[in-house]
Amino acid sequence: MKRVCGEVVKVDHNRGFGFLRTEAGMEYFFHTTAVDDVLGGIDGLQLGDRVTFRPESTAKGPRALQVKLAGEDTKERTEEEA
Repeated sequence: MKRVCGEVVKVDHNRGFGFLRTEAGMEYFFHTTAVDDVLGGIDGLQLGDRVTFRPESTAKGPRALQVKLAGEDTKERTEEEA
């Protein structure tokens, strides 16, 4: 599935979850297990950070998987193409 760009609009470091909002205004839940370890897990995310993620629809609503800082995703694609 295609990666989507968004922004961190809520993050609860103590409880291990947060929400991302796309430019189209759609909100996605994310759990600490969905955050890239390169960021230091959920503790590496702050409000306003630009991220990319893989969207998923669940019975509980939209969820974000494989959350990465926007620049990290670009770096990954460049390394894969080399």
